[in-house]
Amino acid sequence: MESRIVLFSCASSLLVGLACSGHDGGGSTSVEYYGGGSSVPPSGGSTGASAGNSGSGGTDTTIGNDGGSISSNGGVPTTPEPTPPQGGNGAVGGTPVTTSGIPPAGAPGPRFIGRVTNEHQFAWSGSAVELRFTGSEVSVTLDDWGHNFFEVIVDGSHHVLAVAAGPNTYQLASGLSGDEHEVMIYRRTEAFFGPTQFLGFSVPESNWLPSRMPSERRIEIVADSTAVGYGVEGLSEKCSFEGDTENSYLAYGDITGRALGADVNTLGWSGIGVYRDNSGNPGNNMGMRYGRALPTEEDSTWDFDSWIPQAVVVNLGSNDFVKDDPGVVFEDSMGALLDEIRSHYASARIYVAVGSSLFDSEYPRLKPRLEAIVSSRAGSGDNIAFMDFGTTDYDDTYGCDWHPSKATHEYMAAILTQALKQDLGW
Repeated sequence: MESRIVLFSCASSLLVGLACSGHDGGGSTSVEYYGGGSSVPPSGGSTGASAGNSGSGGTDTTIGNDGGSISSNGGVPTTPEPTPPQGGNGAVGGTPVTTSGIPPAGAPGPRFIGRVTNEHQFAWSGSAVELRFTGSEVSVTLDDWGHNFFEVIVDGSHHVLAVAAGPNTYQLASGLSGDEHEVMIYRRTEAFFGPTQFLGFSVPESNWLPSRMPSERRIEIVADSTAVGYGVEGLSEKCSFEGDTENSYLAYGDITGRALGADVNTLGWSGIGVYRDNSGNPGNNMGMRYGRALPTEEDSTWDFDSWIPQAVVVNLGSNDFVKDDPGVVFEDSMGALLDEIRSHYASARIYVAVGSSLFDSEYPRLKPRLEAIVSSRAGSGDNIAFMDFGTTDYDDTYGCDWHPSKATHEYMAAILTQALKQDLGW
C-alpha cells in the first residue's frame, strides 16, 4: 500500500513483451513499420478496430495560445482556467537549499530531468528533480500556480503530492533509517497547468551526495494527450478531465524509458495538433511550442544542444482531424515539424506514430497520410519509420474521456520498446 500526501495513489506498470512484425509502409518506398492495428495484443483483447463510441471519443481538452481558459470539445466539460498564484502559505520545515543554474552531471546536489530553465522552472510533463543525500528527512519548496500533481519517490516508495498556489514547502519524508537516500519529485500533470519553480530541498549542502549520471539512452516524445497520461488514473471513460487522473509517469513513453533505462523528455499538450488543435484553432499547434523550455512562454527558448536524443517519437495528428480533414496544410505542417526536429538531431531515429487515441473515422483518415509522409522522407534517405499503436480499444477498458487505459499504455510501450531494441540495440 502506498503512502499518500493527498488523496491519490499511483499504480506501478508492468511491461508486457510484444513481437512486432514489419511490412511495407505504402508508396513506392519500403518503409520500416512497427506495431499495427491488427496485431494480437500481448494479453488478449482486440486492437485496430474502431471503437464506434459517441462523438466524444478521442477528443482532448485544449487551451488557448496564452494560457486562456480550457475549452471543451465533443462532450469534454470546461475546466476552470489555471490562475497565477496570489502568494504562498509560507515555508514549513526548514530553509530550502539549492544551487544556481543547472549543476554539472554527477556533481553533488539536485539533478534536473527534462526541460528545466536556469531559474529551475519547468512545465512539461515528466519534468523531475532528484537528490541523493544523507539524513533522516527531506522537504521540498516549490512555487506553483496550484493545479499540479507530483509523483514523489523516496528510496523507491511512491506517494502523490498535490501542490498549493504560491511558494510552499512540503515534507516528503521523515524518520528515514540508514545512511544514503534518494528522492525524486516528478511532475505528473501537463504544461497548461502553469510552470513550477523548484526553490530547493531542505537537505543542507554538506549532506548532498553525487547525483546519478544521466543515461546514455535518451528518448524524446512529441505528442498530445496520450503521451501525458490524460485520464489514465480514471476509473472509466465516463470521467472528465481532472489533474488528479492525469499521470505522465504511467504513459507509454515513461514506461518505455524505465524498461530500457533511458531518460525521457515528453513534450505533450492535450488537444494539440500539428497544424491546429481540436477546437480548430491553428494558433495552437506543436510547431509553435516545440522550441520552448516553458511551452506557455513565447520568449522561453530551449537549448537543443544541451540534450540530444537518439530516438524521437512524433505522435500527433488525431486532433487535427477532429473537426474535418485539414487537407494539404496538414502534410505541410507535419513536414515543417519533422524538418525542425531533424535540424536539431541529425542522427536521431524518428518514429512517426499513429494512435492510440483514435476512433471512428479519424484512424483510417490519418494513418495513410502519415504513412505517405514517412514513405516520402524515407525514400529521400531520412532515418525515419512509421509506428502504429492502433486504436484505444485495446482491451475494452479506458481512461477518462475514452483515453488509453493503463493496459493500453503498456501495450504501446511494448511496441516502442521492441522497436528501440531492434533499431538502436538497446
